[in-house]
Amino acid sequence: MNFKSITKALLIFSAMILSGQAHAARELVTLWNFNSRPADTLASTGTRSDSTGRGVYSKFGTFTDTFASGAGSTDPNTSNNNSGLSTTV
Repeated sequence: MNFKSITKALLIFSAMILSGQAHAARELVTLWNFNSRPADTLASTGTRSDSTGRGVYSKFGTFTDTFASGAGSTDPNTSNNNSGLSTTV
């Protein structure tokens, strides 16, 4: 094989891989909603535990996090348990 045919084969292979990635099934790994468990009416309380799936939330560096209102979020539970997590550097 010469350089031109190798390059062509690599381009075809790359296109096949990329097209397969575009059609791959998407699966939820972890979801955090930061709402308290059990539910309460305080936005300033919450949890860093995952609500769906299995994941770990951890801080690193010098940023801080606090619980605040989740107003404006995509959280479907807005009636009595709407905590959000605010991060600052």
